Formats: sequence, structure tokens, C-alpha cells
Amino acid sequence: AVGTVTAGSTADDNARVRALKALQVQQDEASDEFERKCRELEKELDEKTRPLAAKRRAIVNGTEAAEGAAAEPIEHFWLKAIENHTMLGGEVRAHDIPILQHLVDIELVNELDGGQEGFKLNFEFSANDYFTNTVLTKTYIMDEDDDDTLEDVRGCEIKWKPGKDVTVRTVTKKQKKKGKERVVTIDEPVDSFFSFFSPPSVPEEGADIDDDEAEELQNALEQDYAVACIYRDKLVPNAVNWYTGEAEESDDDEDDEYGGEDDDEDDDDDDEDDDDDINSEEEEEEPEPPRRGGKGGKPAAKPTPKPATKAAPLALAAAGAPAADCKQ
Repeated sequence: AVGTVTAGSTADDNARVRALKALQVQQDEASDEFERKCRELEKELDEKTRPLAAKRRAIVNGTEAAEGAAAEPIEHFWLKAIENHTMLGGEVRAHDIPILQHLVDIELVNELDGGQEGFKLNFEFSANDYFTNTVLTKTYIMDEDDDDTLEDVRGCEIKWKPGKDVTVRTVTKKQKKKGKERVVTIDEPVDSFFSFFSPPSVPEEGADIDDDEAEELQNALEQDYAVACIYRDKLVPNAVNWYTGEAEESDDDEDDEYGGEDDDEDDDDDDEDDDDDINSEEEEEEPEPPRRGGKGGKPAAKPTPKPATKAAPLALAAAGAPAADCKQ
């Protein structure tokens, strides 16, 4: 086999291979020690920054006075911080803004229940006219043996008040059937910041999906995870500088994910679509059911599936880099 020492190698060759394998063991042990120390340092950092985040929350929401100022809330602190980041701000639509004005805190949780590897983002909201939740959560669970592999991603159910769901729009359509016309009302999805809390599902290990579906799912998960990494590594720990506009973005935050300036035009087109009347009226022909016998009498044959691929766990390697590279 290629890359192996075959039978008949000399004693000197075998001795050299044994020496190299011994070095490899030492290399692996050093890597394991490095990873262990990194986890210890991350835990120590989390313990030190947790009370600082709590104090920031108190000052932002006016429950604690800053030195030299009265205890009053900072208006729309988190909304402005999000909008000042190109990628995150690009997820916000006009209909999201009145809701995000009620966003009072974003908390990063690095210790998950049950000792799972990963992190959770808690978005806390004050009482509002749109939903009854006080906290919206997004959880990323990584493989405990490989933190470059996403094992699961979990959103949460947003309990929208009647008629207030900004992630869908009600569309009225006219359907014609055998000369008769009827009107139906359906909900269609629209772009929204709050779609972030309804992530694509990671299929169970061994699930049979074709190559195209696997690629589409992989791309969706990578982009979702990239957004989460920005919250985790940039916005949450450095919120005040995003609020003031002093923070700087790295090139890969924008160009690698959205393709630079070209996609800005697409975003403008999307915004125009979102501004359309929420109740639109369209006509469509309703297909007639197939007749028995003759053409249409038999159901169409199912397309031959492409070779299935093992879809989960999915290694998230956005733009060719491992998921861990999101942290900067």
C-alpha cells in the first residue's frame, strides 16, 4: 500500500520508522496537553468576565449608575451595536427594528448542561407587542472529541402574538379550477433577523440524503455558524466598541460570507421585496387530479435518488477553514 513500509524493508528502515512513531506519540501528547490548557484558560477567562458582563448589563439597562452619570438606560444599545457590524446588520430588516429596540442583553454561555461542548447565546428582551418570550436562545453543540465538528444546533420557539410574526407574510391567492375561482390565504416566509432562531436541522448520523441536499445543508449550517461566531467572539465581548462604531471588522467577516460588494445589490433587492404590501393577490392555476387510466392515471415514477451520503456530524469549514478559526 502507498505510504507504508512493506515486508522486506531493511532493519535500518524499521528502526527509523519506530523512532518516528515514538516522536509522533510525543507530538500527540504535547497537542493534547495544549488543548487541555486552552480549555482551562477559557474557563478561567469565563469566570473573570462573567461579573463584568453582569455589570455592563446593569449600566446599559439603567439599574446601576455609571460613575459621573445617573442610572438611566442606554437607548437601543444592542440594536446599534448589531447594525454597526456589516454582516450582522445585514440580517436586520425594517420590520425587525421595532422589536430589536426591546433587546436589552446578549449573554454568552460557554458551559452547557450535562458537560456538553459548545456554547449558547441568550437574547433577552423587555416586554413588547410582538412575542411573549423574555429570552430567545441559540445553542451550538460540538463533538466532544472534535471541536471542529458541529453535532447539533438548536433554536427556540418564538411565541408570537396574533398577527405579529415578522418571519412570514400573509398572501391571498386566487386559484382557478374547472372555470371556478376560489381565494386561499397562505403564509410565506420572509427574510428576518428572527429567522436566526429557526436554524437548519442537523440530520442524524447515517441519514440518507443526496449530494445536493447535503451540500445545501452544509452551506446553510456554515453561514449560520459564522454568524454565531461573530456574536461569540466579536460583538458580545466587545459590545461597547460596536455600539460606538469604533470596532473594526476583518475582511473575512464580509467578503468571504457575502461575496463583497456584489451581494450588497442583492440585499437592496431583498429590501425592496420586503417593502411590498404584506397582503398580495396572485392568480395561479390549481392542477387537476390525475384521471384513472390513460395519461395521468398512474402516479409519476419517483426519481432515481443520487448516492446517499453520510450527512452528520458535519464538519463546519467555512471558506476552507475549520470552525475553530471563527474565534479571533
